[in-house]
Amino acid sequence: MTRSSPGCGNPPTRALTSGPGDLGVARRFCAWLATLDPATEIPPTGIFPTHRHRPAPYLWSPQDIERLIGAARALNRPLHATTLATLFGLLAATGMRIGEAVALRRADVDLDTGIITIHHAKLDRDRLVPLHPRTVAALRDYVDHRDPSAPNSWAALTANHC
Repeated sequence: MTRSSPGCGNPPTRALTSGPGDLGVARRFCAWLATLDPATEIPPTGIFPTHRHRPAPYLWSPQDIERLIGAARALNRPLHATTLATLFGLLAATGMRIGEAVALRRADVDLDTGIITIHHAKLDRDRLVPLHPRTVAALRDYVDHRDPSAPNSWAALTANHC
């Protein structure tokens, strides 16, 4: 079953679920309905937990990051090693999501101003990420190493390019 705006001709917007959010909506509706019909039963609270427990994220220590970048640099294929080491450094320095970093194009990275533009970030918004001068220098080194093999993309992580 799906939920949509009745009579508007709109396609369904999402599937109905039976989670805590939907039970809360049902409880509020039943409470309102009970004002019109006293025989209406209101579902009790506490049937479903109100919050999902999410595991704590792993926080990388500076030593973990150094070991990861060092392991990336030790890979056999030089361009692959440089690409991954730069990618891991960029993620650590900026807090970008992996999908955002992999989707970057050359035009998104402005090394003159030290700003990365991320298109279609979380909630489909664009956002700007300022870069530390040392990060800009590392990205310039990467561009110098990378340009001959793929001048239009930012980072190639496939076997065809590395």
